[in-house]
Amino acid sequence: MKRELVLFPAAVRFGLLGMTLGALLGEMLRKKARTVALGFFLGLLLAVMQTDARRHGGRVLDGAAGRLS
Repeated sequence: MKRELVLFPAAVRFGLLGMTLGALLGEMLRKKARTVALGFFLGLLLAVMQTDARRHGGRVLDGAAGRLS
């Protein structure tokens, strides 16, 4: 039972991330706003990855210093 409770928020988060990625990809193809959409997607991806790494005790990229901490 606990495993499902842990996996459910991750599934929701990845579902929302997938919908956001789909919307951004649609905008990139429709309006050719590649630079803005790609920058937004990369920022969102890095934020999610760093949040997960912090939560699970992994290593996190320190953007200011450019090193893993």
